[in-house]
Amino acid sequence: MPTVDLIVRAYTDLDRRSVIEVIYATADHAQAQTKLQALRAEAAPRIHYAAYTVPLNTDLTTLATYPMFEAAPGDMP
Repeated sequence: MPTVDLIVRAYTDLDRRSVIEVIYATADHAQAQTKLQALRAEAAPRIHYAAYTVPLNTDLTTLATYPMFEAAPGDMP
């Protein structure tokens, strides 16, 4: 089954809102891992990155696990 790798960035903005954004997508898993390492190496301390490999043409909520990011109010100061 074809897959795509998604990289997400999470942070708290100046208005104290939690922001989670998809910033990169590729079908090349190795390229995604290289990009993730580079982003993490350059990241400010309060910016978090995660990568997800997901199948194409799939309702992700029907899978046992799927990309999500949960943040409690104090998790992302």
